[in-house]
Amino acid sequence: MINKNDILKAFEGSIALNLKIMEEHYNLRSLVVEPPSGSPFFLLNDLSESISLHLPVDRVIGRSALINKSWDIGKQKFISEVTRLNKTPLTLIDIGANVGLFSRQCLSSICNIESAYLFEPHPFNYDLLMKNFSGMKKISLNNFALGPASGILNFYLDGENAGNYSLNKNAMPLNFKEISVPVLSANEQINIIFNSNPGNKFIYKSDTQGYDELISTSISLDFWDCVCCAIFELWRIRDKNYSQDDFIKVLDKFKYKAFEKNPTKQVSANDVIQYLDSEDKRYDDLLLWN
Repeated sequence: MINKNDILKAFEGSIALNLKIMEEHYNLRSLVVEPPSGSPFFLLNDLSESISLHLPVDRVIGRSALINKSWDIGKQKFISEVTRLNKTPLTLIDIGANVGLFSRQCLSSICNIESAYLFEPHPFNYDLLMKNFSGMKKISLNNFALGPASGILNFYLDGENAGNYSLNKNAMPLNFKEISVPVLSANEQINIIFNSNPGNKFIYKSDTQGYDELISTSISLDFWDCVCCAIFELWRIRDKNYSQDDFIKVLDKFKYKAFEKNPTKQVSANDVIQYLDSEDKRYDDLLLWN
């Protein structure tokens, strides 16, 4: 008798090759799946209809989400645990939302998120993002990047990984592409969100491949008093051009800080700065909460 688990393992092992063939020979760019009830990706729209999940056909995000039926689930579990006893209405801010997998998992599991603001500058990722939150009025989708000032900047693309796009080309592998994208003032956009959600606590997540520090230090310090938890993806690369002193002020707004790769070890703001004092292209996610 053929073991069902053996069949699943064989199927998973063939996914990479099959996707590559379909991408290169049939121009397949995205996959559509229907997450079952109970899945981390299961989400209902305003009419209580399930929303299909649209995944990119790349070597990392689409493949991993398809095989594991989740994406980087530890971050969603961290947010869920920190907000578990919080009865205050929550607002989610997702900077570098990609196709929305992190936000979708949070919205699926945390019932008191009453509004969400997602920012994704890449045109194709944004197209999938719109489909992944179709029919949800509480979701605000924004097809631009955030930075210290408004303008048009070069946006660098990793051809193998649809999640490795950045305004800092030092985050890229040797072979990369580039496009131009609009960038709006982070402080102005966050102020709009802050004033539109009086009394709410905020969940803040940024994943911008080396731009997180610059974005966070561009935002008024008063905002961080209302953030109950945050995630920064911190890259050790060149030319980030942020103020370490201002970043320490942001970090000190949070009582607890830990890197995701060692979540039981509390770190200080100075520990974080010391971690960033390298250009070896390693990265880790910093978890912050009060």
